[in-house]
Amino acid sequence: MDLLSRFVPEDLTDGDVLRLLGMAAHAIGDTVRSVDLLGRSEALLREQGRLGLLSHVLTMQVIDWLELGDWDRASAAAAEGKRLAAETGQPIWRTGTLVCDAIDNAFRGHADRALTYAAEVEMVASRQRLNVLLCCVQLVRGAALSNAGQYEAAYLELRKLFDPSDPSFHQRERFGSVMFLAEAAIAAGEREDARQVIAGLEEIAASTPSPMLHVHLCYARTILSADASASALYADLMRQDLARWPWAKARAELAYGSWLRRQRRGAESLGPLGSALVAFDHIGAPVWANRARAEMAAALTGQAASGNHQFPPAGIEWPRRA
Repeated sequence: MDLLSRFVPEDLTDGDVLRLLGMAAHAIGDTVRSVDLLGRSEALLREQGRLGLLSHVLTMQVIDWLELGDWDRASAAAAEGKRLAAETGQPIWRTGTLVCDAIDNAFRGHADRALTYAAEVEMVASRQRLNVLLCCVQLVRGAALSNAGQYEAAYLELRKLFDPSDPSFHQRERFGSVMFLAEAAIAAGEREDARQVIAGLEEIAASTPSPMLHVHLCYARTILSADASASALYADLMRQDLARWPWAKARAELAYGSWLRRQRRGAESLGPLGSALVAFDHIGAPVWANRARAEMAAALTGQAASGNHQFPPAGIEWPRRA
């Protein structure tokens, strides 16, 4: 990260250099820097007609855009990257784009399609021992099962990512599964086991500034916390600068709003829940938007039951998708 911070994307004019720098940023979980470098690389490679390298850049951008919350841009990059990889005879990159497609569909709640793509990727990745792709396959399975409400099965799939003896274990790529692991653990009754996983990652975080790891850990430690420490941890979570991470920000707001509702602070919960709902609708995350709507409905019902007969309370409107 210290080395990468010396480069300003706008000052560089070599698309291939930018590609390599962007891949380095992705490799260490510096997601925002990665999209900035790869975006500049994409523009230059297009101008120069370097389609083979452009397919690499597009594929790398897909997972970054999914992580940050620009899912429409991720889908467009995946479609073009897959086409260019096929046209330029790069089957490995075509497989890489396919796993990106699988993650996209898993996040959106299209479980059947996501799992079909994941199975195809697994066959190729297993033959060639590409554990980075196998790691992505397990994320697909975990996210798809979680979105389908099958949390126990989801936890088992996600847990493999944090077992060094498992073929899908990858030192860095597992960072993008931490939030899903924590969420599934709570619903599956595996909170203590997940805390042990998080404790191991906290040791890693102490020696690396990887932004992705720190964003995911802040969320995971908060939602897995005991009641006595939850208030301070949620306050810290809400203070994080997630302006470039709308997907993580919306999940944090949903978790915070849900926690406030469970603490019988329904009126306070409506702000973060409403903000999360707007963000999920904008991102294109219907499963998550429905969760936010359900939490808002529960909070409003609680307000009415407690004697607030103005429904919804003054100043609160149901968010609507633009």
